Amino acid sequence: MADLQAALTADVGAALTAEFGTGYADTDPLIRPSAFADFQSNVALALAKRLGMPPREIAGLIAGRLGGSPMF
Repeated sequence: MADLQAALTADVGAALTAEFGTGYADTDPLIRPSAFADFQSNVALALAKRLGMPPREIAGLIAGRLGGSPMF
């Protein structure tokens, strides 16, 4: 399971960099096991204040970058 978590971390990290620039390359995507799904990421909540955007909008932008990944 750690391999899947690492792969998800890499994919979400790449999506953050692609969407928001290299200044966000070191942002922890906060991929954690979830009680309601296999994994979840709370990075949109963590970035909301920093980006000055609603978390839902941030999550949508990240999700749009992940559409080509076979894991999503």
